Amino acid sequence: MKPKQSCLHSFRYAFNGIVYAIKNEAHIRYHLIITCLILAISWYFNINETEWMVICMSIFLVLISEFFNTSIEHSVDLTTQNPHPLAMASKDIAAAGVLLAAIHAVIQGGIIFIPKLTIMGGLLK
Repeated sequence: MKPKQSCLHSFRYAFNGIVYAIKNEAHIRYHLIITCLILAISWYFNINETEWMVICMSIFLVLISEFFNTSIEHSVDLTTQNPHPLAMASKDIAAAGVLLAAIHAVIQGGIIFIPKLTIMGGLLK
């Protein structure tokens, strides 16, 4: 039986995972760059509280999906040395989860920002 660890240890392990992923995973860094751009655009358009909530939920959904995808890829790579159809399917399915989260984020962003761009475009004419 494993002794109970403090909550602080759990947070440290989670923080270590975030740091590891940022340092070693290009896709995580790409998502973080896009996150910074979306946050800047959101600030520029002065979106309301509800829109901020949707943007933040979409961002976190994509990041969480990418972290799980990365974890699954590492686990599969660790457990199999030879290509196996189920190993490839597992990795592909995890990647599909990230793709669906990203599509969701684009749709939500479109719902929020396209009207603002349309209004802005009308003002510039």
